[in-house]
Amino acid sequence: QDISAFLDYVTQISNSSPVIVSHSFGGLAVMKYLESKLPSEKDYLRGAVFMCSVPPSGNQKLILRFFRRSLSDSWKVTAGLAMKKCIDDDNLCRTMFFGGEKEVKTYGKIGDIVDDKGVSDDDLKRYQSYFLRDTVATIDLKDLATKLPSSKVDAQGMALFVENLPPTLVIGATDDFIVDHEGVSETSKYFGVDPIIVDSPHDVMLGNKWKNAADAIHNWLQTSVI
Repeated sequence: QDISAFLDYVTQISNSSPVIVSHSFGGLAVMKYLESKLPSEKDYLRGAVFMCSVPPSGNQKLILRFFRRSLSDSWKVTAGLAMKKCIDDDNLCRTMFFGGEKEVKTYGKIGDIVDDKGVSDDDLKRYQSYFLRDTVATIDLKDLATKLPSSKVDAQGMALFVENLPPTLVIGATDDFIVDHEGVSETSKYFGVDPIIVDSPHDVMLGNKWKNAADAIHNWLQTSVI
């Protein structure tokens, strides 16, 4: 309802249907919004972008794959998200969202340089404060499991209402610590599109690789929307 009200407001003040860009769990919320639109409703969006989105089947399969792949990584994700340790554990936060911990690199006469992946300590504290703020709103995973978008798909995993959707872009990241390639593939099948994989960690809009996702969105807008 919040997404619908916001998009209605944007459409009203701009006199134009918007393009919505979603990330991670936000992608799942936008999927539910698209699912709610009636076939008779046209031009409510000019396009939809899903960046490193939680797939239509939710996060349970993601978590199971983590356990099979690495107990260490599954613990980091559990501690970082469910236990909210990423709010005060700088190294864990960097690992999960920004491509890894800071590294000291030596460059000949220049000497040692700290590679912070384009996220300074001040940036990190600011982002962590946003995470803390967002913990006020929680997701009822038990309730979510009964309402997942994947409950309305065909045998190939494609949304039953895909023909009524606006142009859609699915972006995955090479170094995503949270959403794996299987998850990206599931989302792209759901929308009947091929995914674009960019060189980036999970937070594709932050850090020193932000331009990769921005360029992918810009190119898509130029060719598929505008």
